[in-house]
Amino acid sequence: MNTLIAPLIIGGQGTYHDSEFHTEFPDRELSLEYMMEVAAVAHRFKYTHIVPSGGFTQSLTPQTSEAASFPEVWKEFAIDLEGRVVVNDEVALDSAENVICGLMAVRIHENANHVTPRRIGRIGFFSQWHFKKRRMTELARQLGIEKSFYFHGYAHALKAAAGDAAQSGEQRQLDRMIATNDFLLLAEEWETKRRQRFKPGRNDDGTETNAFISAYENRFANSEYDLLASFAVVYEALKSLKHTTIHELSNAAASQDYDARTMLEQVHTSKVKRLKEVFREQVILGKVEIVKKSHAS
Repeated sequence: MNTLIAPLIIGGQGTYHDSEFHTEFPDRELSLEYMMEVAAVAHRFKYTHIVPSGGFTQSLTPQTSEAASFPEVWKEFAIDLEGRVVVNDEVALDSAENVICGLMAVRIHENANHVTPRRIGRIGFFSQWHFKKRRMTELARQLGIEKSFYFHGYAHALKAAAGDAAQSGEQRQLDRMIATNDFLLLAEEWETKRRQRFKPGRNDDGTETNAFISAYENRFANSEYDLLASFAVVYEALKSLKHTTIHELSNAAASQDYDARTMLEQVHTSKVKRLKEVFREQVILGKVEIVKKSHAS
């Protein structure tokens, strides 16, 4: 029996339902071609699992996730996945969550279905755009999985009518990530974007309702298992990277005679190391107790 699994994560580009593609991107045929190409990439690189990743982002289809749209396309066009395991991640709302939540979904599936869960080995990420490579490989580095992470891109900007606009938008976001060294998208600006993308429970004019607030706050527990509870140690490590407290700086200063900048760097480096360690232990190696969603969620 193979003791390694090799998941291919695929980032959502909108929702597909009843042959209609709901997306902000005008080149729908390109997105459709990308979704149909997944099987070929999985076959060529011998991935064992396919992980459609993407949450509920479209106002006209608020109950259909980007992840669930991939199987609809594959069914309609009779795409043969050659028996590969499909694990949907309906939580992710951006590139960082595509990888983090996508791999967590794989880990939950593996631990729930095997007495001796296998380790995650080679990790693939298939993007509609080649120009997403920098952000995704830097994200893998910050998670400590860069040596087993493989990026696959489908199209260059020139292939789409709106490709230049898409690439310009990516460059603006990438510049921001580089300037802040935040490929994990932990800053408040990225949380605001995630909240804006989430559609269930909104009024017709897009404003938030109590139902929306509840759905958004509980989106990590919107299936049988609770991601936040299952991977609490990982999420605590991620949360710690958002801010550095006076107490943390004081502890660093007590051990060495550092200036403020050096102390900040030391504390940050320690936190990044901690994240990489717990991500490997819980998500990659599977040393975690999976928590089922409570009935109150």
